[in-house]
Amino acid sequence: MKTIQITHPVSEVVLSKAKPCLLAPGFFDGVHLGHRHLLQTAREIAKRKKLTFAVMTFFPHPRQIVHGASVKVLTPLAVKAERLQKLGVEKLYVIRFDSGFARLSSEKFVKQYILGLKCKHVVAGYDFRYGCKAQGHMERLTRTGRGKFAVITIPKITYGQEKISSTAIRRLVSLGKVDRIPHYLGSYHEAIGTVKSFTLFHGKYQFIKMMVDQDVLLPKPGVYQIELNIGQQSCKGVCHQISTFVNSGEFLVQISGSLVAPTEQRVRLRWIQPLFGKEHEIHSRDPCFAEEEFII
Repeated sequence: MKTIQITHPVSEVVLSKAKPCLLAPGFFDGVHLGHRHLLQTAREIAKRKKLTFAVMTFFPHPRQIVHGASVKVLTPLAVKAERLQKLGVEKLYVIRFDSGFARLSSEKFVKQYILGLKCKHVVAGYDFRYGCKAQGHMERLTRTGRGKFAVITIPKITYGQEKISSTAIRRLVSLGKVDRIPHYLGSYHEAIGTVKSFTLFHGKYQFIKMMVDQDVLLPKPGVYQIELNIGQQSCKGVCHQISTFVNSGEFLVQISGSLVAPTEQRVRLRWIQPLFGKEHEIHSRDPCFAEEEFII
C-alpha cells in the first residue's frame, strides 16, 4: 500500500501522479465491522472495474480542528493504515485536516479531491459528510457525480438494534465494557505502548509497568483481563491502570509464567474483559516501586 500525505491545497505534483481510482473516503476510526463491509464492497468493485483501490482519511480528527476538542481515537493513524493495508487498500490518501481544509466548500472538495485525484467511483457510508460545516452529503455527491463519477452509498450495519459505529465503540471503551467490543470492532480494543520496567516478584509473578501512547482512548480505570504481545511473545494477564486520572496511559500488568520484557520495548495490549472482586486484584501494592526490584 502506498501512503500519500496531503496538505491543503493539494499540490500539482500529487494531482499529476494520480491514476484512475475507486475512492472510499472517511475517518475510519477503529476500522470496525461496518467499515470492513464498506471496504470489502469497494475492493470488489475496484477489482471488477480495474481501478486502483484507494482510501481517503483525515488527520487529526476533524472535531479537534472544528470544535477545538481533544479527541482520543480507537486507532492512531499508523494502526489504521496497518488495518487498511490488510484489507487490500492499494493507495491511502491522508489529508491533513486543518482550518483551511475545514473551510473548503463541498463543491471545491469534489473538484479538488474527487475529480482532481481522478476518482471514477466513490464508495462511502450513508452518513458521510464533507465540505465546510459538513454541508455535503451522499445525495448531493450522487447528483454532483452524474456523468463524472459513480457513487455507491453503503447503508448502516447493525448489531442487534444498534448501529455499528466508532461512536458506539468509544462509549463501550469509556464505560469499561471491553468484552462487548468484538461484536462491533471485530476484535478486542487494543493500544500500543512502551515497557518502562520489568519486575520479578517472589518468583511467582512478573510485573510490567508500561506507558500506553497518549492518543488512544483507554477504558475507565479498573482491573481487566488482558492479552499482551511483546515481539514474538504472547501471554494473558491482569492489568491495572495506575493513575486515577482517566486516559493517564500508565498501566501495571501482572502475568504468571516466563516473559522477557526489556525496558523501552514496544508492546501491544488488548483488553479482554473487566474483572471484579478481590481474587482479581494485583498481588502487590506496586512491586515496580520496590527497592529490590529487578529491571531488565
